[in-house]
Amino acid sequence: MPYEPYKAAITPLISVAKKKHSKESRGSAVTNETPVGDQLDGPSTIQGLAKEEREQYEREINELKAKLEDSEKQLRIQHQVNCEVKKLLVASVGEDIEAQVDFLTQDKARLAADIRQYSSKMSRDFEEKEKLSVESDLWKSKFLASRY
Repeated sequence: MPYEPYKAAITPLISVAKKKHSKESRGSAVTNETPVGDQLDGPSTIQGLAKEEREQYEREINELKAKLEDSEKQLRIQHQVNCEVKKLLVASVGEDIEAQVDFLTQDKARLAADIRQYSSKMSRDFEEKEKLSVESDLWKSKFLASRY
């Protein structure tokens, strides 16, 4: 069982023996070779490996921090863009509503003028109707009086 520098280490300190097949024996002769750099020299090698892993983790942490800062920058930029878009939307909707209110005001004024015109025409027509009614009664009475 290989030595673990800490519990549940994921990378072994000693590499697994490599199998090498020679062409002459066609699989009958297997040689176990361990590279010279993989042999343990004691606690200094363990510390060196732990230091390398620590440096690797620190590089990854720094990369993740850089990505986080970049994402935060993009988020701030997107937030500013969204605020500007909202302002433009409110302004354009405000202009549309203002145009609609102006149109409705003009339409209301035009309708009020039409109502005044029709009411005056109705009053004139009513007066003319009353006048014709009186005249009709006059002619009727004259006709009836001339018959006798």
